[in-house]
Amino acid sequence: MPSDANRPDNLTLATPNRWWPAAILLGLVVISYWPVIQSGGFIWDDPQHVVKNTDLRDLPGLARIWIDPTSIPQYYPLVHTTFWIEFHLWGLSPRGYHIDNIALHALAAILLWRLLLRLKIPAAFLAAAIFAVHPMQVESVAWITERKNVLSTVFYLLAIHAYLNFAGEDLDRDSSRWGMYALSLLLFVAALLSKSVACSLPAAILLLVYWKHDGIGWRDVLPLLPFFVIGFISADLTATLERTHVGASGPEWDFSLIDRFLIAGRAVWFYVAKFLWPHPLSFVYPRWEGMNLSARPMMILFPIAVAAAILVLWLLRKEIGRGPLVAALFFIGTLMPALGFVNVFPMRYTFVADHYVYVACIGLIVLVAAILNRLLGRAAMVIVIPLVALSFSRGWVYRDSLTLWWDTEKHNPNSWMVWGNLGDEYADRNDRPDARRCYAKLLELAPNEGVAHWKWGIVLEYDNNLNGAEDEFAKAIRLDPNAVPVRNSLGLLYIEENNLPAAMECFLDALSIDPQNAEAHFNYGVVLEKQGNFPSAQYEYLMAVKFNPGLADAQYNLANAQCFHFHRPDMSLEHYAAAIAANPDRYDYHFNYGQALRLLGKTDEARQQYQTALRLNPDFAPAKQMLDELGD
Repeated sequence: MPSDANRPDNLTLATPNRWWPAAILLGLVVISYWPVIQSGGFIWDDPQHVVKNTDLRDLPGLARIWIDPTSIPQYYPLVHTTFWIEFHLWGLSPRGYHIDNIALHALAAILLWRLLLRLKIPAAFLAAAIFAVHPMQVESVAWITERKNVLSTVFYLLAIHAYLNFAGEDLDRDSSRWGMYALSLLLFVAALLSKSVACSLPAAILLLVYWKHDGIGWRDVLPLLPFFVIGFISADLTATLERTHVGASGPEWDFSLIDRFLIAGRAVWFYVAKFLWPHPLSFVYPRWEGMNLSARPMMILFPIAVAAAILVLWLLRKEIGRGPLVAALFFIGTLMPALGFVNVFPMRYTFVADHYVYVACIGLIVLVAAILNRLLGRAAMVIVIPLVALSFSRGWVYRDSLTLWWDTEKHNPNSWMVWGNLGDEYADRNDRPDARRCYAKLLELAPNEGVAHWKWGIVLEYDNNLNGAEDEFAKAIRLDPNAVPVRNSLGLLYIEENNLPAAMECFLDALSIDPQNAEAHFNYGVVLEKQGNFPSAQYEYLMAVKFNPGLADAQYNLANAQCFHFHRPDMSLEHYAAAIAANPDRYDYHFNYGQALRLLGKTDEARQQYQTALRLNPDFAPAKQMLDELGD
């Protein structure tokens, strides 16, 4: 933002009435993200949000997305509504989800270009192009779960456009187009329902007012009061859920206010440096240690330098204009929720991430684009070429989780979180030797983390070293008493040892910590069934499928109980169908479903299920026998 907003713009490339630069922006995005379109897969928590998210399966699930904030990993219902729609269009093909993310990113770049044109900000096209292709944006676009960023930003920019339609491009407060005001407020709410970082929007509008008029009056503030109130409510809800639902509380988040200022100051300069030199990038950056004043007193220079930079820009506003000050304040203000003042779960293993700056970097981009435009004119567009190349290269990393975590390990080899996720990937692939190697590294790097002992206990259980596994699970519980998954693992080990009273105690402890834990309800039901208490077991299975309809074994056990113990095969059908929908490759699911159908006289449907069971397991004699009896 230069001192004279009306100076001729060498890189606008078009009047506001011409749209062909939008096609160029779209083309730049497609080129930059072609590897993601070609081979992008589901990574890290994408299965939790999409692949295994049973709320995407039906209309009741869509209702839960909106009315139950704890039914989804984070309460961003508009994002999960888009996932719901996509699931019903192309199921679990990752390409469709990736293309939508890329299309939303391109739309955000086009909306940014149009907004900068309306505000008469120099180098509008260059700024939009940098936004479109900067490699720090790849994390938000190539990671399906970060639909939060791209969708929220589209609504965020549309809301500003609508507000300008209400207040005028000069924000002169003389408009009475209240329909545009209502539309802006509605779009703002949509942005918040996609990601609460959009709460910075009313403050951003006031920064634009200050930039245009060298001051802010009550007539500027009053229309924005509803925006501030709604934004505060959204931010507070997100912060509360982050602590209580996501789990961002405990020793890892115990920082004093001064410590948080140290973290924030260092983070600001980290992002500035990465933006100016975006290589190498990492999905998870190393977590800075000793971020407290007593341990590292020189860290105070980071927040002091931030304050000094703002002060200098303020003092120089007459000479260089208000633009640089506004750009810096927008950058820092939009980053504020991710600077460490509010607990977010990733603070457990890192304080910074590329996706935190998706919107905030607009401030830096506009400032840098204006400077390059002043120094180089149209030649400044050459900066786009290396950025496209870097983003194109970065896109291949998002092919799958294993590729992503190994790339992260190159840049952050001492992250216990990375090694734990690598171990999980190999375990999911049934590659026990590589899983063991990764979990051993996890335990070496994080001997005081409960998760490390839990994973190593699983390794020992695979080795049939049940005593060793029990010791590791016990250590994990001592380190993290609220770790429900560990109690589930210990309880399952006791079942394997036929120690049912000890197993029952584990699952009851788990349920006392998390009464809605579906796995604990299911496991408790298994113990009750082994004890012959079928009515209570059935109740636990019902609770398990209530809290997680996609828990296939719970659906299957519930169906078996209803069909064979309570002799109600009619009540079992929906649960067999749900079990098969969640895990279609289990031949026993299909066989027992066929048995229930046969008992109800539905022989043709039963025959289909027996045939499927036999296709999945050609040596399964009971399926052959039933087909022979049915005359197949």
